[in-house]
Amino acid sequence: SDLFRQDTAWSARLNRRLLLGRLVDLLVILLRDGGAYTLLLVMAVGVAFERTTPLTILCTLGFSGWLGTARLVRAKTLQLRQREFVAAARALGESNTAIVWKHILPNITGMLIVVSALSVAQMIIAESVLSYLGAGIAPPAPTWGHMLFEGQENYTVAPWLLVAPAVVLLLAVLGFNLLGEGLRDALDPKSD
Repeated sequence: SDLFRQDTAWSARLNRRLLLGRLVDLLVILLRDGGAYTLLLVMAVGVAFERTTPLTILCTLGFSGWLGTARLVRAKTLQLRQREFVAAARALGESNTAIVWKHILPNITGMLIVVSALSVAQMIIAESVLSYLGAGIAPPAPTWGHMLFEGQENYTVAPWLLVAPAVVLLLAVLGFNLLGEGLRDALDPKSD
């Protein structure tokens, strides 16, 4: 009878953990799919306050940008949880916290560094698009998107006003993408 109660309690805890894990997955997926409307959200904030600051742009892009990273970290963690070294650590009696700190985090750190480098390129493009559309940082502050917007009016007379910010924007995004690819190759040689 006592053994049956312990088995039932263990089963109930396992079911709660599985349910909680599924709810976390569902929440991240819903937030991530809703994150596609980030630019509209920033534009709405800009219209509501009639002026956007670098802080509002950073907060909004940061709030929406972490969702994709969260999905990647969760997927990699679920994959690592099934590996032999985690099972061995459990068999040796390590706590869940110790397993996360000693085994899971070191194995996802490389992926996080690569994703961060690639996310910088995405955020540069997003901020430039917002500035080009007039919903970015207010005009006294120079941004590549606003420079492109102003340069298109004088393209026939002074094409460098459009070409220069476009080339610099292209080089910055390409540089961060190449940095991310190089870090991926250096930190994860098995991904060939």
